[in-house]
Amino acid sequence: MKNDPETLTMATPAAAAPLRAFNNAWYRVGLAFKLKVMRETLAAISWSGGRVLDVGCGAGDLSVLFDRATYTGIDITTDGIAHARARYAGDFRVANLLQADLAPASFDLVLLSSVVHHIDDATAADYLARIRTLLAPGGRAIIFEPVRPAAIKARWYNFVLDFMCSIDRGKFVRQLAGYRQLLAEWTVVREQIYCASSVVVYYDFVVLVLQPTAEK
Repeated sequence: MKNDPETLTMATPAAAAPLRAFNNAWYRVGLAFKLKVMRETLAAISWSGGRVLDVGCGAGDLSVLFDRATYTGIDITTDGIAHARARYAGDFRVANLLQADLAPASFDLVLLSSVVHHIDDATAADYLARIRTLLAPGGRAIIFEPVRPAAIKARWYNFVLDFMCSIDRGKFVRQLAGYRQLLAEWTVVREQIYCASSVVVYYDFVVLVLQPTAEK
């Protein structure tokens, strides 16, 4: 689901080389930012290990955060999973969350990192409903997504955000309120906005740590 630079394909060889070079550089720097944010988030919730499901794991880069965990990564891209299996330890599967063969209550943490801005509200609701069934008692879910500002911070802000997200084919970047509307059955344990202006471009990300509302 995510835009692994090694699986990026372009229409023509002439267009491929410079865009691939740009995409590789953006991916590497963006990944460093994401790893930093995820480490901070895991520390904030006192994560000490367990069973992890990484939905839309791409090339499996976030698996390095879970060396003390039993890690499962799923993605719909065969190339991404092939790269993940070649690089990292873990159980990597080509699968869509809604059809994946995963046992109920079998995970302590589920990640949705750069996934929700690829899917519409109805599909997001289905994903979140499936995640509820997969979480063990006391389990958490973490959402990491680009977020559209409620008010335009600068004239070019939304243009840059749309352009960067279009590279990885993300059509459903929401305002923070839009992400919150998906969470009627969840309690937000932690909500943090991060600005990526020091990375590549000026736009924000939201990290939401969730638990099923019935467990509040």
